[in-house]
Amino acid sequence: KIDLQNKKLIIPSKTTNLSNEPIAVSGTVTISRLQPPDHVQKNRLWQAPDRSYLLRDEFFKVFPNDIYGTEDQLTKWKVLEQVYTGSFDTPENDSLQVQNFNKWKPGVYVLEAKASYKQQEVKTTRYFTVYNSTGTELPYPLADWFVPIKVYCEPGETAKVLIGSGYDDVSVLYELEKDHVIIDTMRFTLNRSQRLFSLPVKESDSGGFYLHFTFLKDGRL
Repeated sequence: KIDLQNKKLIIPSKTTNLSNEPIAVSGTVTISRLQPPDHVQKNRLWQAPDRSYLLRDEFFKVFPNDIYGTEDQLTKWKVLEQVYTGSFDTPENDSLQVQNFNKWKPGVYVLEAKASYKQQEVKTTRYFTVYNSTGTELPYPLADWFVPIKVYCEPGETAKVLIGSGYDDVSVLYELEKDHVIIDTMRFTLNRSQRLFSLPVKESDSGGFYLHFTFLKDGRL
C-alpha cells in the first residue's frame, strides 16, 4: 500500500542471477491502473465452485456482495490506463523515481518490468494499492479497509490509522484500550468511505495502547 501523501514514488531496481550475484541489465517498466469490481465483495468462506448453477445476473440478485467468478483475483482485472513508462539500467541506477505520482488516483495498480538477458526475456509483475490518507475515497469497493499508517511512536508524535468500508451506513464501534481497560469509546458511521484517526502519544502512554474497531455488516463481523 502506498499513500499519495508521500508525494513521490521511488521504485528500487536490482537484478541478480540465480546465485544472487548482481548482473548488468537494461529494461523497461510500465505501471497501469486496473478496473476493480463496481461493488463490495465479501471474502469467500470456501473454495470457488467448478461450475455455476445460476447465471451471473441471477446470482447477484440473490447474493449481491458475494463473489461469482474470478472478480476477486487482481490478475483478472482489466487495464484502465497506463500511468507510467520508464527504463532502467542496473547496477548503474538502483532506483526509478516516478513523475507526477501525486496526480494518480486511488486504486489498484500493476507494475510490469521487462528485460532481456542472454537472449532470454525476463518479466516480473507486482500489484499494489494506492490510497489517499487525507481523503474519504476508498481505493476500490472493500468490505473492510484498514491501514496502520504510523503505529510505532515516541512521546510527542502522533499515531495514525486509517479505517474504511465500501458498504453503506456502517456503524463502527471505536474503543481505546490501555492497561487492559477501555478508557474511551464512541460510534461513528462510514458510507462507502474511509476515516483517518490521529492520536497524540504522551509520556503516560509508555507501554502502548490498543485501538479496536468493530462492525457487523451483511452477516459478517
